[in-house]
Amino acid sequence: MDLSTLVARMNNMLREMIGANITLQLNLDREGLWVKADASQIECVVVNLITNARDATPQGGTITVETSRVVRSTGGQSELYAKPDGNYVRLVVRDTGIGMDAYTKAECFDPFFTTKAVGKGQGLGLSITYGIVKPSGGSISLESEPGRGTCFEVYLPETPAPVGQPHQGPS
Repeated sequence: MDLSTLVARMNNMLREMIGANITLQLNLDREGLWVKADASQIECVVVNLITNARDATPQGGTITVETSRVVRSTGGQSELYAKPDGNYVRLVVRDTGIGMDAYTKAECFDPFFTTKAVGKGQGLGLSITYGIVKPSGGSISLESEPGRGTCFEVYLPETPAPVGQPHQGPS
C-alpha cells in the first residue's frame, strides 16, 4: 500500500475526529511510499496517533501529519535498538498540545498505563500502535516536553511498488 495515498483518503474522517478548534495540516510526499502492511492496521495506527494528539490539544492548536522517504545508514556503527540500515517510509504525527513528562514518555506504550480519567477511554491506543508497527519490521519513536507538544515518528520498511501499479499521489 502507498502510505501517502492512504492518509490522504482518511483526510475527511480525521478532520471530523479532531473537531473545529484544532487545525489539521497534511504534508504528504507526492512520490509513491510503498510499504508491505495491512491498510486497516495502518489506518488504526493513524487514528490512534491522531486521537492522542487531539486529546493532548484540548484548548485547540495544530496537528500535523507528514509522510516521507528516509534512508537510514549507520555507517557500520552498532546502535542499541536501532532499526537496520535501509529505506524506510516515515509517518510523523506532531501536535502543539500539552506534551508529556519523562515518566509518561517512558510508560506510554505499556498497555496497562493510561493518563485517561476513569470512563474516558481505555488508553490502549499507543500500545496497539506499537503492537502493529513492531511486527511489521518498523519502529516508533517520540519526542515530547511538557508545554511543547509531542511528535511521534513511525518508520516502516519501504517495499517496491507493485508491478503495473501506477502511483496516483495524494489528492
